[in-house]
Amino acid sequence: VWVVEFYAPWCSACRAFAPSYKNAARRGAEKETAAFEAVEFGAVNCAKNAKICNEWYGIRAYPTILAINEGLGTRTEYFGDKSEDDLLDWIEQVAAEWRFLAAASNLLVLKSPEAFKAAVLNASAFAVVAFSDGLDCQACKTTRTNLLRLSASLAAVGNETTRPVVAVVDCDRPTLAPLCYDDADLCDIEAEDDDNATLCH
Repeated sequence: VWVVEFYAPWCSACRAFAPSYKNAARRGAEKETAAFEAVEFGAVNCAKNAKICNEWYGIRAYPTILAINEGLGTRTEYFGDKSEDDLLDWIEQVAAEWRFLAAASNLLVLKSPEAFKAAVLNASAFAVVAFSDGLDCQACKTTRTNLLRLSASLAAVGNETTRPVVAVVDCDRPTLAPLCYDDADLCDIEAEDDDNATLCH
């Protein structure tokens, strides 16, 4: 889990927060709890790295603190008080939750129409599927985080055959664009009303 502060040099709130963030990072590195074993701290100067702040993470205010895990594809933003103790408590909660999600969830990332058909259309179980315009945007990562939570909460439901399927489809992949945006099977259906007509692109 990377905890990253996004800041701007001209931001007075960032300058005021910097000592607290550095102390929190030092204290976090010294903690020996399981949740902090895989926590790293960093900071990004958004004046020098505008692409990272604006395009990659959609930062709109300074300072912004995000917890990020690229392996899981998760992200969450800190909205609490800027005190060291509150920040460290939040980080510990996030890290512990994400360790649990990594172990307990089974989120399927469907990368082809065939995989979608096998996992969703041909399955007898109930399915929850998110269609995402890529997997790297800020909203996409938030959605993926919530899907992991849903999957973990359903882990004890039923068995392998009956357990609800939780999946995400990356509509940014060229092979999946027809599935996401232009389902030919739907267009073969005679549109009897305006609602059906809108299904054909």
